[in-house]
Amino acid sequence: MATHWKSRRFAARVLKVLARHRAVAAIGAYDASLGPKANAFITTYDTAARYEGTWRKEMTEGRGAMAALLAEINAWKPHVARERPGYDLTTIGDRPAVPEDLIQDGIALAEQLESVAAPWAAAGATALRAKATDAERETDEAAAADAQHSANLTAVRAAQAAFDAELQLFRNTLRATIGRSHPDFQKLRAEKVATTDADDDPAAPAPSPPVAPAPAPPA
Repeated sequence: MATHWKSRRFAARVLKVLARHRAVAAIGAYDASLGPKANAFITTYDTAARYEGTWRKEMTEGRGAMAALLAEINAWKPHVARERPGYDLTTIGDRPAVPEDLIQDGIALAEQLESVAAPWAAAGATALRAKATDAERETDEAAAADAQHSANLTAVRAAQAAFDAELQLFRNTLRATIGRSHPDFQKLRAEKVATTDADDDPAAPAPSPPVAPAPAPPA
């Protein structure tokens, strides 16, 4: 989303510039093309930006649930190695970044503990199954959020492409009518996007922070 923020700022400025100069026939002619595309991009961008917080939250919770399950698996593997010496533990927890595999491994380890007639083993199996259930729920929710976030970004890119193409034409018309030195032309130059302007939308979402990499699972 950070890469689309500049277009979001320009879209708000464009609407104000268009409103001020629409009496110039060549500029007013953009009412039917640039205006709708700027508004469509603003709506699409803001929808995606508002959802991004949910996406980040769900992704963090999904990674956290997987890390918790892996930690639980690693805590009980030594007990299974002692009590079930014939059981192959080499592949248990060996693919911690794959939710389906890690969840299956947690359940498999729980089943081994359930075959041990000891209260501590039953407690271990219960803990593993609980963590596996949590991981399944949280990673399912993260996957759904990720799919929605991806769809939102696809819509933003399409709306941005339509708006940016029209913006280039609008700049050319402004240059020919009000001139390059006019403040309303200058504020729509790429070099000016980082500078705040009176036409900026105070309700616009702030630029997105960088996406933090997934935390490394416990060894």
